[in-house]
Amino acid sequence: MSRKVMFGCVAVLLALSTLARAEELKPAPLPKDNRAKEVYQKVVRSTALILVRTKDGIAQGTGWVVDAQKRQVMTNHHVVEGGREILVVFPQ
Repeated sequence: MSRKVMFGCVAVLLALSTLARAEELKPAPLPKDNRAKEVYQKVVRSTALILVRTKDGIAQGTGWVVDAQKRQVMTNHHVVEGGREILVVFPQ
């Protein structure tokens, strides 16, 4: 198995485990007018998941989409610092 395929598999497993943990958390109730849902639907498309392979393992963070067509993302330096490979998952 190539390193890229293995890193991809680890990244997917890490993302899925993060989603599984997120489902365990109980979200705050939505306001009756559903404005929070509208805001979420607008904001989620501008957020990217960033998975980074470092010498110590896999790290993760987030970034915001600067230009979707050029696939440019802004994130903090500490998210990618020491990264050997970086995988950015864009929202659908």
